[in-house]
Amino acid sequence: MENFKTLEIIIISSIIIGFGILESFTGLYGRNSLRTKDDWLNEIVSFFQLALLIKPVILFLAVLILNYFIPHHYQALSHLSFWALFLIVSIPDDFSQYWWHRKSHEWPWLWKWHRPHHTTKEMGVLTSYRNAMLYYLFMPNIWWLGIMTFFIPYQIIFLQLIIKQFIIIGAHSDIKWDRVLYKYKILNPLAWVIEHTISTPSTQLCTMVNQMKMALVIIMAISVICISFGIFFLGQQKLRANTLKFMDWKMIQKIPGLLTYIILL
Repeated sequence: MENFKTLEIIIISSIIIGFGILESFTGLYGRNSLRTKDDWLNEIVSFFQLALLIKPVILFLAVLILNYFIPHHYQALSHLSFWALFLIVSIPDDFSQYWWHRKSHEWPWLWKWHRPHHTTKEMGVLTSYRNAMLYYLFMPNIWWLGIMTFFIPYQIIFLQLIIKQFIIIGAHSDIKWDRVLYKYKILNPLAWVIEHTISTPSTQLCTMVNQMKMALVIIMAISVICISFGIFFLGQQKLRANTLKFMDWKMIQKIPGLLTYIILL
């Protein structure tokens, strides 16, 4: 399992570097970049705190607790087929992350932990990781993966994470790979299918508060599948309204450097 965890970090880092190189060719990180030193610090620290601290600790604690109470059930689901295990991991992961993300735009206390994600002035490969430490520490889908680590082979979780991170990073990247789907009318139906299946740059893109405090926020589930979004689509108007209301409360002000990662209460 440790080999897969190491490989996971290597692959995800490679995906980030790959998209980052493509973004650099577009001039995103050049002289005209809107990113500040605090932005770089926030994004880099957030990525490494999640990959090297929070996720490993959660997975370790989940396995430790379950092994203490039900040790005889270790790898109890490993006899199931690959697709059964993949769905068992992915669907609850998607639903729980969807609701966690949605409620972070509806509950003021949770919005405080999520607001660093919406202080960026431009998209980029590391934008998806801009959240306070507590946002990830209590994120239900990470705990779900920890629980599943006890019940099933980690290879399944490894594959699910790689696919999911590729989609998330690609959706937050400044490389708008889905633009061609909207440019040509004949491809519009395909665009509809894709944007209702996975997150894309168009569904993730959001413009943050400017000097007039105006904002457009597009909220989608950031996960492997968007079944949750399809089912709960009618709730998005309320979600968008609540997000704008929190912005009016000035809860989305710029947070300098490492202050993003202390307890935001």
